[in-house]
Amino acid sequence: MAAASLLFHSKVASAVDLEQIHSLAAGAFSRLSVKNEIFGKYSESIMGQRVRKVDRNLLTKKENDDLSETIKEFLALLSLYLLDEDA
Repeated sequence: MAAASLLFHSKVASAVDLEQIHSLAAGAFSRLSVKNEIFGKYSESIMGQRVRKVDRNLLTKKENDDLSETIKEFLALLSLYLLDEDA
């Protein structure tokens, strides 16, 4: 059975790894940061190298709550750019 994906055709999705997804996201994040420098605030907390290896199952409740709040803030800001191809 082919992998389900919102970003890729099912035949492609099964061959795409997390490194490739992060690379695509980092490029889009960089382009959005040029359009609005407030995205830079989320550079480490959302797109940083350390975050790529975070397993939320291993975080404390406070760490998870803090990360969830950061993600909510980021998504609220990102929502202003949803029709932009970089989003």
